[in-house]
Amino acid sequence: MENPEKNLETSSQDSFKLMIAYFLSTGFFAGKSPVAPGTVGTLVGLIPVLVYWTKGGQYQLLNQISITLAVFFIGIWASTVVVETYKEKDPEYVVIDEVAGFMVAMIGFTPTWQHLLLAFVVFRFF
Repeated sequence: MENPEKNLETSSQDSFKLMIAYFLSTGFFAGKSPVAPGTVGTLVGLIPVLVYWTKGGQYQLLNQISITLAVFFIGIWASTVVVETYKEKDPEYVVIDEVAGFMVAMIGFTPTWQHLLLAFVVFRFF
């Protein structure tokens, strides 16, 4: 006979995993924006760029690449969980790829308003 407490624990863990994956894959819910969720998601990419991009001293470029890769791989996990759970192909509310893409566009650049604007416009165009 199956243990109902074990099923409840597994269900609770799966629910928590989905909640975290959904939060991350939607770019902290930016992807739920009723207007231009991809563009709003790209704006979320400003947060790590503004906070971490000039840190690391002589390892600044390595820092930028490492943080971008971390967001990229976390995004793969979170997106996979959400897509497999909801059975939707490329849902527009999953915007972690926009966040990571903007970060890729900013690798090697100092986050001045000119660089941020240019990277944003070029990234959204392509």
